[in-house]
Amino acid sequence: VAIEDLYDEEAFKDGKTFPTDSQRPDVAKALARQIILLWKELNAPLNLRIVEMGAGGGSLASNILNVIREENPEMYRSVVYTIVEISPTLIDKQKIRTWKDRHQNIEYYYEYLIIQQILTNKQWHLILQYLKVGDLLN
Repeated sequence: VAIEDLYDEEAFKDGKTFPTDSQRPDVAKALARQIILLWKELNAPLNLRIVEMGAGGGSLASNILNVIREENPEMYRSVVYTIVEISPTLIDKQKIRTWKDRHQNIEYYYEYLIIQQILTNKQWHLILQYLKVGDLLN
């Protein structure tokens, strides 16, 4: 599944949002495959940090890591997945979801200020954040 194949007029009738992983499980698979291609284009760095801001229940993180682990175990060993969340309750849900799939390469942070510290170290970063079209226009 390619990212562009996820577009569906019915799914986007509000015209504002891209479907989440919980609505369309193939979203995580498509994103994971794009991340794998990016990792290869970067000559397979030994450290790749994926940062997801506002990870909800943690399904996208867990499903992306599941696909990477299945399709590219070498890359899986090089990934640190970082969830940045403002809700301690959601962090607890994310931990339950990701631990269920036995992912131990995840860090959890409760505030967005940590992003500046994360980005100052010298490794590759990929940042995922859900945006509404309206957010881009404001």
